[in-house]
Amino acid sequence: MADQENSVRRLAAIMFTDMVNYSKLMQQDEAGTLKLLEDQQGIVNTILKDHGGLQIKTIGDAFFSQFDSVLVALNCGIKIQETLREFNATRNVSQKINIRIGIHLGDVEIKDDDAYGDGVNIASRIEPFADAGGICITEDVYRQVMNKTDLNFRPLGKKELKNISYSPEVYKVILPWEDRQHSSGGDYPSEKDRRGKKSKPEEKPSPTHAPTPSASEKKNW
Repeated sequence: MADQENSVRRLAAIMFTDMVNYSKLMQQDEAGTLKLLEDQQGIVNTILKDHGGLQIKTIGDAFFSQFDSVLVALNCGIKIQETLREFNATRNVSQKINIRIGIHLGDVEIKDDDAYGDGVNIASRIEPFADAGGICITEDVYRQVMNKTDLNFRPLGKKELKNISYSPEVYKVILPWEDRQHSSGGDYPSEKDRRGKKSKPEEKPSPTHAPTPSASEKKNW
């Protein structure tokens, strides 16, 4: 009975962060890497508090955090990556901190200041699909934020995850500085052109100039 009283189940946004090449860096320079880890923890903790996030636990170089709002979780992740980008700008390669972030919205069990369940596991297992310095989210997160932000997203398809019974759709978050870098090349179509689509986005003609689609074309829309 006591265990049940200490356990709370809730729907929450879970953010998982992990340092890139942490084990390799530890082998090359343990003291220097521990200093980077300390710097990373300071940066993440400060931004986490600013966004009202709750740190669930740390495992070595990895952080689990919980948020009541999916959009706030995403904004927190972006701020972390933006701050680390500025931190790295004047540093040598060996002194840079690069992390990946995964964010998922799911049902979790909070017990003894820890979190359990598929919601936690999915957040940690989509993180490797993010680029170094990037963020990946599940479709559950995407649906909540797609009409509430000017960010663009790139669908990466369904991903099989270890010990997860289904394959969630995963999206890459196009960070503001990435969008600016590629805006002239048109690599990232406007988010409004792909909202609600699960497949790779297709370029469409402007509605004011588009010809009337044939019956076969309508099936693809």
